[in-house]
Amino acid sequence: MGLLEFEFILMRHGRTRWNQEKRYVGHTDVSLLPEGLTELALLRKQLVELEISKVYCSDLIRCRETLSETLPTLVERAVYDSRLREMDFGDWEGHSYDELQHIQHYRDWLDDPQHMTPPNGEAWTSFASRIADFLRTVTDGMESQSELNQELNDTELKVNDLYTGPKRILIVTHGGVIRQLAAMTIPGSSFWDVHVEPGRTATLRMTRNNDRWSAVFYKG
Repeated sequence: MGLLEFEFILMRHGRTRWNQEKRYVGHTDVSLLPEGLTELALLRKQLVELEISKVYCSDLIRCRETLSETLPTLVERAVYDSRLREMDFGDWEGHSYDELQHIQHYRDWLDDPQHMTPPNGEAWTSFASRIADFLRTVTDGMESQSELNQELNDTELKVNDLYTGPKRILIVTHGGVIRQLAAMTIPGSSFWDVHVEPGRTATLRMTRNNDRWSAVFYKG
Protein backbone atom coordinates (compact mmCIF):
# COMPACT_ATOMS: atom_id res chain seq x y z
CA MET A 1 0.00 0.00 0.00
CA GLY A 2 1.19 3.54 -0.71
CA LEU A 3 1.50 6.69 1.29
CA LEU A 4 -1.39 7.59 3.60
CA GLU A 5 -1.48 10.57 5.98
CA PHE A 6 -3.87 12.01 8.51
CA GLU A 7 -3.71 14.13 11.68
CA PHE A 8 -4.75 13.41 15.23
CA ILE A 9 -5.80 16.63 16.95
CA LEU A 10 -5.33 15.57 20.58
CA MET A 11 -7.34 17.72 22.98
CA ARG A 12 -6.86 17.33 26.72
CA HIS A 13 -9.98 18.08 28.72
CA GLY A 14 -10.27 21.34 30.63
CA ARG A 15 -9.24 21.88 34.22
CA THR A 16 -11.03 20.10 37.07
CA ARG A 17 -10.80 20.74 40.80
CA TRP A 18 -8.62 17.65 41.20
CA ASN A 19 -6.30 18.86 38.44
CA GLN A 20 -6.01 22.17 40.25
CA GLU A 21 -5.27 20.43 43.56
CA LYS A 22 -2.80 18.03 41.87
CA ARG A 23 -4.84 14.96 42.81
CA TYR A 24 -4.94 11.75 40.80
CA VAL A 25 -8.04 11.65 38.63
CA GLY A 26 -8.49 8.62 36.41
CA HIS A 27 -11.89 6.94 36.07
CA THR A 28 -13.53 9.15 38.72
CA ASP A 29 -16.17 11.13 36.82
CA VAL A 30 -15.53 14.73 37.90
CA SER A 31 -16.78 17.82 36.06
CA LEU A 32 -14.82 20.84 34.89
CA LEU A 33 -14.33 23.85 37.11
CA PRO A 34 -16.23 27.00 36.04
CA GLU A 35 -12.86 28.62 35.34
CA GLY A 36 -11.92 25.51 33.37
CA LEU A 37 -14.83 26.21 31.07
CA THR A 38 -13.74 29.83 30.74
CA GLU A 39 -10.19 28.78 29.82
CA LEU A 40 -11.56 26.82 26.86
CA ALA A 41 -12.70 30.00 25.09
CA LEU A 42 -9.28 30.50 23.48
CA LEU A 43 -9.20 26.88 22.34
CA ARG A 44 -12.65 27.29 20.79
CA LYS A 45 -11.37 30.18 18.66
CA GLN A 46 -8.37 28.13 17.52
CA LEU A 47 -10.41 25.10 16.50
CA VAL A 48 -13.49 26.61 14.90
CA GLU A 49 -11.85 26.97 11.47
CA LEU A 50 -10.50 23.40 11.32
CA GLU A 51 -12.15 20.82 9.11
CA ILE A 52 -12.65 17.73 11.28
CA SER A 53 -13.46 14.46 9.53
CA LYS A 54 -14.19 12.36 12.64
CA VAL A 55 -14.48 12.89 16.39
CA TYR A 56 -13.66 10.48 19.22
CA CYS A 57 -14.19 11.42 22.85
CA SER A 58 -13.63 9.77 26.21
CA ASP A 59 -17.00 8.92 27.74
CA LEU A 60 -16.14 10.70 31.03
CA ILE A 61 -17.98 13.94 31.77
CA ARG A 62 -14.92 16.21 31.82
CA CYS A 63 -14.18 15.30 28.20
CA ARG A 64 -17.81 15.52 27.14
CA GLU A 65 -18.02 19.01 28.67
CA THR A 66 -14.79 20.03 26.94
CA LEU A 67 -16.10 18.98 23.53
CA SER A 68 -19.46 20.66 24.14
CA GLU A 69 -17.77 23.90 25.18
CA THR A 70 -15.24 24.06 22.34
CA LEU A 71 -16.98 22.49 19.34
CA PRO A 72 -20.68 22.05 20.14
CA THR A 73 -21.55 21.31 16.51
CA LEU A 74 -19.53 18.08 16.74
CA VAL A 75 -21.21 16.69 19.87
CA GLU A 76 -23.76 14.63 17.93
CA ARG A 77 -21.11 13.26 15.55
CA ALA A 78 -18.72 12.15 18.27
CA VAL A 79 -17.98 8.51 19.11
CA TYR A 80 -17.81 8.26 22.91
CA ASP A 81 -15.27 5.56 23.66
CA SER A 82 -14.34 4.19 27.10
CA ARG A 83 -10.96 3.07 25.71
CA LEU A 84 -9.98 6.76 25.79
CA ARG A 85 -10.35 7.02 29.57
CA GLU A 86 -7.39 7.95 31.74
CA MET A 87 -5.68 5.15 33.66
CA ASP A 88 -7.68 3.97 36.69
CA PHE A 89 -5.63 4.86 39.78
CA GLY A 90 -7.76 2.71 42.09
CA ASP A 91 -7.41 3.55 45.79
CA TRP A 92 -5.17 6.51 44.94
CA GLU A 93 -7.91 8.36 43.07
CA GLY A 94 -8.51 11.77 44.63
CA HIS A 95 -5.23 11.72 46.55
CA SER A 96 -2.13 13.85 46.01
CA TYR A 97 1.58 13.08 46.05
CA ASP A 98 1.87 14.69 49.49
CA GLU A 99 -0.74 12.31 50.86
CA LEU A 100 0.76 9.18 49.28
CA GLN A 101 4.50 9.78 49.34
CA HIS A 102 5.15 7.74 52.49
CA ILE A 103 3.47 4.59 51.11
CA GLN A 104 6.12 2.19 49.80
CA HIS A 105 3.80 0.67 47.18
CA TYR A 106 3.15 4.13 45.80
CA ARG A 107 6.85 4.97 45.67
CA ASP A 108 7.55 1.67 43.91
CA TRP A 109 4.83 2.49 41.37
CA LEU A 110 6.37 5.90 40.69
CA ASP A 111 9.71 4.20 40.01
CA ASP A 112 8.27 1.44 37.81
CA PRO A 113 4.64 2.06 36.76
CA GLN A 114 4.84 -0.55 34.01
CA HIS A 115 5.35 -3.36 36.52
CA MET A 116 3.47 -2.06 39.59
CA THR A 117 -0.29 -1.52 39.86
CA PRO A 118 -2.22 0.84 42.16
CA PRO A 119 -4.37 -1.04 44.72
CA ASN A 120 -7.69 -1.85 43.02
CA GLY A 121 -6.44 0.09 40.00
CA GLU A 122 -5.53 -0.65 36.41
CA ALA A 123 -2.42 -2.55 35.39
CA TRP A 124 -0.15 -0.85 32.88
CA THR A 125 -0.62 -3.71 30.43
CA SER A 126 -4.39 -3.18 30.49
CA PHE A 127 -4.06 0.58 29.97
CA ALA A 128 -1.56 0.21 27.11
CA SER A 129 -3.61 -2.56 25.49
CA ARG A 130 -6.83 -0.56 25.28
CA ILE A 131 -5.03 2.48 23.85
CA ALA A 132 -3.35 0.25 21.26
CA ASP A 133 -6.73 -1.30 20.42
CA PHE A 134 -8.23 2.17 19.90
CA LEU A 135 -5.32 3.17 17.67
CA ARG A 136 -5.79 0.04 15.54
CA THR A 137 -9.49 0.83 15.17
CA VAL A 138 -8.74 4.29 13.79
CA THR A 139 -5.84 3.35 11.51
CA ASP A 140 -7.67 0.32 10.13
CA GLY A 141 -10.63 2.57 9.39
CA MET A 142 -8.44 5.08 7.58
CA GLU A 143 -6.83 2.33 5.51
CA SER A 144 -10.23 0.89 4.56
CA GLN A 145 -11.53 4.31 3.56
CA SER A 146 -8.42 4.95 1.47
CA GLU A 147 -8.87 1.65 -0.34
CA LEU A 148 -12.54 2.41 -1.02
CA ASN A 149 -11.68 5.87 -2.38
CA GLN A 150 -9.16 4.32 -4.75
CA GLU A 151 -11.72 1.82 -6.03
CA LEU A 152 -14.14 4.64 -6.77
CA ASN A 153 -11.58 6.53 -8.86
CA ASP A 154 -9.89 5.77 -12.13
CA THR A 155 -7.64 2.81 -11.46
CA GLU A 156 -4.90 4.46 -13.54
CA LEU A 157 -4.54 7.20 -10.91
CA LYS A 158 -1.91 6.76 -8.23
CA VAL A 159 -2.49 7.39 -4.53
CA ASN A 160 -0.39 10.56 -4.65
CA ASP A 161 -2.59 11.86 -7.49
CA LEU A 162 -5.62 11.57 -5.21
CA TYR A 163 -3.96 13.09 -2.16
CA THR A 164 -5.54 16.39 -1.03
CA GLY A 165 -3.93 16.77 2.40
CA PRO A 166 -4.21 14.91 5.68
CA LYS A 167 -7.63 14.32 7.17
CA ARG A 168 -8.06 15.54 10.75
CA ILE A 169 -9.41 13.34 13.51
CA LEU A 170 -10.24 15.07 16.79
CA ILE A 171 -9.62 13.05 19.97
CA VAL A 172 -10.86 14.56 23.24
CA THR A 173 -9.17 12.66 26.04
CA HIS A 174 -6.83 12.74 29.04
CA GLY A 175 -3.17 13.54 29.66
CA GLY A 176 -2.01 9.95 30.11
CA VAL A 177 -3.78 8.80 26.96
CA ILE A 178 -2.13 11.56 24.93
CA ARG A 179 1.27 10.55 26.31
CA GLN A 180 0.66 6.91 25.43
CA LEU A 181 -0.59 7.63 21.89
CA ALA A 182 2.55 9.68 21.30
CA ALA A 183 4.86 7.05 22.80
CA MET A 184 3.34 4.34 20.60
CA THR A 185 3.68 6.29 17.35
CA ILE A 186 6.70 8.61 17.57
CA PRO A 187 9.90 6.71 16.84
CA GLY A 188 12.32 6.73 19.78
CA SER A 189 9.93 8.45 22.22
CA SER A 190 8.79 7.41 25.69
CA PHE A 191 5.67 7.96 27.79
CA TRP A 192 7.17 10.93 29.67
CA ASP A 193 8.40 12.83 26.62
CA VAL A 194 5.06 14.54 25.88
CA HIS A 195 3.01 16.78 28.16
CA VAL A 196 -0.17 18.70 27.28
CA GLU A 197 -1.78 21.03 29.80
CA PRO A 198 -5.53 20.82 30.56
CA GLY A 199 -7.57 22.63 27.94
CA ARG A 200 -4.81 22.54 25.33
CA THR A 201 -4.12 20.55 22.16
CA ALA A 202 -1.29 18.83 20.35
CA THR A 203 -1.14 17.28 16.90
CA LEU A 204 0.21 13.93 15.76
CA ARG A 205 0.74 13.82 12.00
CA MET A 206 0.36 10.14 11.22
CA THR A 207 2.04 8.66 8.15
CA ARG A 208 1.82 5.12 6.85
CA ASN A 209 4.49 4.10 4.40
CA ASN A 210 5.42 0.53 3.52
CA ASP A 211 2.62 -0.72 5.81
CA ARG A 212 4.06 0.92 8.93
CA TRP A 213 2.62 3.86 10.86
CA SER A 214 4.71 6.59 12.50
CA ALA A 215 4.02 10.08 13.77
CA VAL A 216 5.52 13.53 14.16
CA PHE A 217 4.43 15.60 17.17
CA TYR A 218 3.43 19.26 17.02
CA LYS A 219 2.65 21.19 20.23
CA GLY A 220 -0.29 23.56 20.35
